[in-house]
Amino acid sequence: MNSELLTNILSWGGCGLLLLGLRLIGDKKVLGFWIAAVAEIMWIVWGLMTHSYALVAMSLAILVMYARAIWKWKEA
Repeated sequence: MNSELLTNILSWGGCGLLLLGLRLIGDKKVLGFWIAAVAEIMWIVWGLMTHSYALVAMSLAILVMYARAIWKWKEA
């Protein structure tokens, strides 16, 4: 698999999963946080491959927020 195909799969896949995850979060489903977290991991890999370090930093911060949300959700 060439790197251009892989970056396209990661970017478009991350975009689609993030939208699905946010939709599920809007419907008050904890699964949405998990799906959005997978999308952020895809964005982190994409950012590392394309040297977009600001995106990597932002995605790591968002991933931490999703982890906190999942933890808080389980407390409720």
